Amino acid sequence: MNRRSVVELVILAMLLCGLVRAEPGDTAPRAKGVKVSVEAVSEKRDADLFPPGQVDLKWGMDGGLLIQLKFQGDSVKNVSQIGPAVVYEATDDLNESLVEKPPTATQPASGTESEMKTVEEGVDTDEAATLGEAAVGLRSPARRATKIVRLRGEFPVMAGGDRKTVEFTDLPSRFGKFLDDPTLTQAGVKVWIDAKKEDGTNDRTDLLFKLSGNLRAIRQVKVFDGNTELSTGAWYSTQEPQPMPIGRAITKQTVLRLFVVVNEKRMTVPFEFSNIPLP
Repeated sequence: MNRRSVVELVILAMLLCGLVRAEPGDTAPRAKGVKVSVEAVSEKRDADLFPPGQVDLKWGMDGGLLIQLKFQGDSVKNVSQIGPAVVYEATDDLNESLVEKPPTATQPASGTESEMKTVEEGVDTDEAATLGEAAVGLRSPARRATKIVRLRGEFPVMAGGDRKTVEFTDLPSRFGKFLDDPTLTQAGVKVWIDAKKEDGTNDRTDLLFKLSGNLRAIRQVKVFDGNTELSTGAWYSTQEPQPMPIGRAITKQTVLRLFVVVNEKRMTVPFEFSNIPLP
């Protein structure tokens, strides 16, 4: 057996073991133990029927099939971003391919940083932290088709890491400064706070936030007076200071809590389905 034959056998064995991908997929590691299910299948044959507000949901697809997926697993907990799904195979029961645009060696399979969509809802429970949703866009099948015989692909996520709570007191002494905390440093995010006065008084009732660095690390912001929650919010773009109304004067007793995720990483979530009924 010559050297080339040996190399080909090794590559074939690695493919069978899942160590090498046959497609030009994302180079990020695959998420393990993630359950992906089909939540809904819808279709629009006229692109004009899609309201502009649905563009993000379709990842820019102009008409066709939209398959909504739900995924859950400990390895994708704390998901902060989800990229557009890439389909390697989608065949209907007429043996026609429904793949909108197959990936190539020169075009990466999964989304670039700018194509990743931010998950804009803060979560407070462990169960909610392991849930996520994605979407798959396909070409419209012939009207005689009744099902998708096979659907196979993957989508990238930014997920994992550990959730931590960072607490700050004596907020007036921190106005006009960056918050100093090792967890924020570990997460790669800088948080600057200040406050503005209510009109006609000397009371500072609105906190001001300005974030830089890894903005995804801050999942939620809450303000307390003792055990009473005064306000909650989250920001994902902070070119200018963002106000957070508190509703009362901010004092030394006012507590600021930041819910932070550290050590998240990019990974891909594979999916594969058979015999999906068409609408």
